[in-house]
Amino acid sequence: MVEELDLSVFECGKWVKLIIKLKYYPMNSLTQVKIKNNCLEACEKCIADCLACIESCKQMKGMEQCVLLCERCIDACKDCIAASKISSLDRDISMQQCTDACYNCASECEKHDHDAC
Repeated sequence: MVEELDLSVFECGKWVKLIIKLKYYPMNSLTQVKIKNNCLEACEKCIADCLACIESCKQMKGMEQCVLLCERCIDACKDCIAASKISSLDRDISMQQCTDACYNCASECEKHDHDAC
């Protein structure tokens, strides 16, 4: 199951959402590690993609919302990465916020026909 999922742009929200869902299901530790590593890798890729998008769009007129959502997405991904190292309610909240931020950002970027989006 883990190997079939694609790590393309803005997949971070999907990985985080998967972790939130799977925490209620028993699974072996190797599967847990694979999923967590893929999630963290997706968050790091998402941060890089959002930084590139901001750099490309910050001077363009009408792209303010895109830049704002990319900034929020970066912050949420960073929080998710930091929270992944602890076991607490804060981690679950950070993961949900990351999922929401990634989906909002991806939805906005899909509206634009720019290479960075």
